[in-house]
Amino acid sequence: MSIGLLLTDLNDKTSFLPIATEAVFNQGWLPIINQANLEWMRLFQTGLAVEQADLASILAEITIFKRLLNSENHYYSLINQRISLLESQFLLCLYVEFKQLYIG
Repeated sequence: MSIGLLLTDLNDKTSFLPIATEAVFNQGWLPIINQANLEWMRLFQTGLAVEQADLASILAEITIFKRLLNSENHYYSLINQRISLLESQFLLCLYVEFKQLYIG
């Protein structure tokens, strides 16, 4: 299994951003998520529909996550790349309306 972001814009165009495989999420992401008790990011694994009003809270958790991400993490390079892409997509969604945003 894998975790990704599925975004549908107002024109019904859907895009997919891969976030992590289940193994990478469990071994590389979850220890940080659990350490900082990042409730929104923990839900990435089970899946959640994101509303525009939720984005600021999720972005705040991403900031904490990035601060705790250690370069000694076996998956550091991959996680750092994906979290930056995810953050960019969420920042864009703060200002651009969308029909549906799902992570899971």
